[in-house]
Amino acid sequence: MNCTNCGAPVDLVEGRGYFICGYCSTLRFPETDEQQASKDGVTPLGEETDWDCPLCDQSLEHATLDDIRIHYCDDCRGSLVDCEAFAAVVNQRRSQFSEADRTPLPLDPVQFERKIRCPICQGPMDVHPYYGPGNAVIDSCYRCRVVWLDHCEIAAIEAAPGRR
Repeated sequence: MNCTNCGAPVDLVEGRGYFICGYCSTLRFPETDEQQASKDGVTPLGEETDWDCPLCDQSLEHATLDDIRIHYCDDCRGSLVDCEAFAAVVNQRRSQFSEADRTPLPLDPVQFERKIRCPICQGPMDVHPYYGPGNAVIDSCYRCRVVWLDHCEIAAIEAAPGRR
């Protein structure tokens, strides 16, 4: 399979259900937007915000995540979430999760090399592992108190083994 943007080969991102171009970093999703968004429980509202996605520079749009208003990118399917809202969603999701636990994938050291800017203040976001179950690498802006979550990171945290 090749990138629709530059034609270079794309690689599957393990455990995330999408492909990435090693040349231009374009993401390719084999499922429809609705199927992809539903994996994290995001409901796009179709209203653009004043902020741009830190990964693909497209306008973020308003969305909801468990009845909490967030900002969502329809292209890369990442989400910008308030820190307190993120903690509330994780606690609620993990306590209500009733499926079989999924073994988390090891952290990919390449993820720690990413440099993105906060959509709100344009300052650099800190990249770090989520210090809870799920082996997710998240980006945080401590000044604005927001977290950037890549596609399927909420689902990975929700389904990881560990205390519920």
